[in-house]
Amino acid sequence: MKDILQKEIEKLLKAIGVKNPKVTFEYPTRMDFGDLSTNVAMVYAKELSKNPLELSNEIKEILAHTQCAQVWKIEAVAPGFINFYFDAEYFGKNIEKILKDGPAFAKGFSLAKQKVIIEYTVTNVLKPMHIGHLLGNVIGESISRIIENSGAEVKRNNYQGDSGLHVAKAVWGILKLGGKKEGSTVEKSDYIGNSYVKGAQAYDDDKQSKTEIKEINKKLFEKSDSELLDLYQWGRQVSLNHFEELYKKLGTKFNFYFFESEVTESALQVVREFVKKGLFEESDGAVVFHGEKYDPKLHTRVFITSEGFPTYEAKDIAHALRKYEKYPFDTAIIVTANEQDEYFKVMFRALQEISPEIASKTQHISHGLLKLSSGKMSSRTGSVISAESLIEQVKEKIRDKMN
Repeated sequence: MKDILQKEIEKLLKAIGVKNPKVTFEYPTRMDFGDLSTNVAMVYAKELSKNPLELSNEIKEILAHTQCAQVWKIEAVAPGFINFYFDAEYFGKNIEKILKDGPAFAKGFSLAKQKVIIEYTVTNVLKPMHIGHLLGNVIGESISRIIENSGAEVKRNNYQGDSGLHVAKAVWGILKLGGKKEGSTVEKSDYIGNSYVKGAQAYDDDKQSKTEIKEINKKLFEKSDSELLDLYQWGRQVSLNHFEELYKKLGTKFNFYFFESEVTESALQVVREFVKKGLFEESDGAVVFHGEKYDPKLHTRVFITSEGFPTYEAKDIAHALRKYEKYPFDTAIIVTANEQDEYFKVMFRALQEISPEIASKTQHISHGLLKLSSGKMSSRTGSVISAESLIEQVKEKIRDKMN
């Protein structure tokens, strides 16, 4: 359709006096601006000694009398844009072709023989999967399919948080609410989410509770308390089962599931190894990376806490090394919300010193945040919209439309 419109507009511009016209289009960012738009009237108005809006209306009227099939409306708007709206037949024929061609539709080979691993969704066990994760899943899956359709071998991976303070908060909450719960996967998952909220709020508001949660975190890290480990394993499995139900609804099939707990020891080892080499430094009992020494735009981050626990930063370093060992990629893409942009800049700079090859092959693609009308969502306070509830609402809306 774009090619047809381009030829028609170039032909009529030549007819009214434009020499060698070139017509370009853009896809409007807003649906009410049409399906395709051009600023050609503003480009050639001066050459024709006309007002841009006047010229856009003239082009519109001429096109209206030509046979531009499947264009149901042409609109001239200030200061001189021409917007085109395609009819249902146009979209119907395109959808029909997509369905007929299947995976072969628009297949390309520009990334042939490239091995790409894409990390997205990135859920945390014992916490609810909310619409922020849903957004990351949709974007990550879309990127995966685009790259896959360009000829690359694509592996999808989900790096899930199953260790750390958030787990201890949830386990503490489960203990306070009476331990394990019977019911459906969704009911048990909701219960665990409420337990996390209880633990997170208590950690912030009550000194005694904070001490208890930190002790649980220590025992889980050391695997020294069988009762706590049993609760943790129960909650972890409930979360993973629920996540899998949601992935199935979303049409996402991951090739690799990686977990934070799997890289705890290797994270400590790699950081301690590079303490000896001067990359990391000890500070008040913790181990830190002074990013600003390598780039003034970066900042200092903790890689091992004063309690001796590896942070997300340390585990992400170990995870990058483990991921490459598992699947030697040409490109690794990590998809998260843009609130983690500065974090990744520092982590990548440390990774660059540890493994320049892996760092050069890894990139972070970020997206915007979904916010409630009341502000940012927070699992800690329970002010989130779960992925499950949104999917059900969408299904209900579709049923209403169908009826």
